[in-house]
Amino acid sequence: MWYRHDEYFYRTKNKKYALIISEEYSFEYLQHFEDLCINIRIINMFIKKGQLLQNSIKNIISDFFIEKMVNFFKKVLYCKNNISNVEELYVRLEQNIKEISSMRKIIDICCEYNEIEIFNNLIIVQKNIDFCDELIKNCYSKIELDIVKWVTRGEISNYFFIKENNLNSLNIENCFWKHKYVIEDNQIPVNLTSDAKTILNCGKLLSLCKILKFEMKINENFLTERGLYGLFSYINSMTLTYIKDNIKQELKILQNYVLMNDMSFFNDLFIDLYNDKSFNISNDFSLASEENINFIYKINTFKKLNI
Repeated sequence: MWYRHDEYFYRTKNKKYALIISEEYSFEYLQHFEDLCINIRIINMFIKKGQLLQNSIKNIISDFFIEKMVNFFKKVLYCKNNISNVEELYVRLEQNIKEISSMRKIIDICCEYNEIEIFNNLIIVQKNIDFCDELIKNCYSKIELDIVKWVTRGEISNYFFIKENNLNSLNIENCFWKHKYVIEDNQIPVNLTSDAKTILNCGKLLSLCKILKFEMKINENFLTERGLYGLFSYINSMTLTYIKDNIKQELKILQNYVLMNDMSFFNDLFIDLYNDKSFNISNDFSLASEENINFIYKINTFKKLNI
């Protein structure tokens, strides 16, 4: 069925949804309520899908919309019981109609963009939507938690602007630390453009420490107290100190072995060879060969050393 007004029929004949009202209501309000009904339907579908996307900006937006829609329907219920004409109903709901129209615009952004891009576009439309400040704050809280997780534990969350490539940590020759963790194009929050590189490097260093079996415990309050650059300075200093100390130790061990200051390595090696009955010391497989007799003599000599 269509509303019998010829003009309205012409405007709605190609629409998927159209509002049908009685002739007794003023035609001038019809378009507003029709748009409202369609937008509510679209918002409802978005909320259902958004609830399935845990720990995402779309999920945060859908939660935000739920609260808005609950308040709206409470108001509609009040109007149903207390208002008898469409003109007054429109006046009472005018602000809500505009708000729901803005929610529809945000859904259009969510359909076109992904996660951080949604956040960046919310900032662009911020001035034109009254409730956008609160929504941006909620979305940034999620981004902030992801950043804290990365810069204090070296862990990447879902929908983060830093991604991990599947590279072998042993294959350092292929620029492992350059390509293992990278910032995704067009995914940097606009308010973090200047800090993105530092955020990336904090997590990179922590990941390096994990591979080196060096556990660096960082309290999340550390970031609040020292700031991002203070945190990076600390992580960088601790990592370099750990690596430097380990290199010193390795060089000391190497020096002792090479300069024969420490014979334990060679002693252990010869003992293992001597005790291994399946090990053929000489190419001629004869323990009685002159070559092997000399070799065994050397082993026994090392065994007599008081090392």
